[in-house]
Amino acid sequence: MADDTRWWLAVLVVVAGCGRIDFDVRADAETRGFDHPSFTTCDDSLALVGVANCTNGNIELTSATMSVAGAVWAVPPIAITPTTRFSMEAAFVFTPTGTGADGVALVVQASSQGSNALGVVGSGLGYYGIVPSLVLEVDPFQNTWDAYSNELAFVVGGDATVAAAAAPASPIGFANGLPFHVWFDYDANTQRAEAFVSNTGTKPPTPLVMVTDDLTRLGGQAWFGVTASTGQFVERQELLAWKLVVMP
Repeated sequence: MADDTRWWLAVLVVVAGCGRIDFDVRADAETRGFDHPSFTTCDDSLALVGVANCTNGNIELTSATMSVAGAVWAVPPIAITPTTRFSMEAAFVFTPTGTGADGVALVVQASSQGSNALGVVGSGLGYYGIVPSLVLEVDPFQNTWDAYSNELAFVVGGDATVAAAAAPASPIGFANGLPFHVWFDYDANTQRAEAFVSNTGTKPPTPLVMVTDDLTRLGGQAWFGVTASTGQFVERQELLAWKLVVMP
C-alpha cells in the first residue's frame, strides 16, 4: 500500500435525474480503503494468487497464455455493515493475441479461501466458484450464455453463466490494447450496486448497469479483489491502478 495514501470520508448522495450513487470526498480518519495509483512494488497489503505478478509498475493478472488465471486481493478483509457504502475503481489494459479473452472481474467475497481464492480459468474469469460473492464482470468475449460481447455484468451467485444484470460497454472497447477505467459502487441503504466504464479517469454521470443485493449476507466482512483468466483465446490483462473508498 502506498505510504502517502490518504483516507477519505465519502458522503453518498443520489444525483437527481439519474439515480447515481455519488461521492462527495472529504478527509476523515474513519473511512477505510486503499489507493494504488501504480504497482511499482507489491507489498504484504496485496495477496497475489495464480499467475498474477507485479511487473513494470502494473499487476499482470494473466499473460497471453492459454488457460491460466490470476487474482489480487487487498489485505486484510474489510467490515461490511448494514450501512456500508463503497466505491471501487480500477484501470486496466487488455492486450490481445488475435481474439482477446476471457476478461477480468471486480470481486467482493467472503469465501473460506479468503485471500487465496481463485476460481475457474477460461469463461470463469478466475472467480467462478468463489462464494458467497458479488462480482462485476469486465468481459470482452461473448460466450453462448452472455447477452453481449464487450459487456459489464453483475453476478450474484459466483456462477459466470448466470448474470443478474448486463449491458454492452459500447462504444468503449476492452480488448484493443488501450487503457480504460471501471467503477463498482455499492450503497447498503438502497442495497444497490452500480457499474460505470470510461476510457478516461472521469466517471460517467450515469451507471451502465445496476443490480440489487444485500451484502450483509457475506457475514460481516469481505475480501476485495480483481480476478482474471484466459482460455482457448488469450490476452495479456493488466491492472494499472486500483482504489477503494469505504464508509462504515
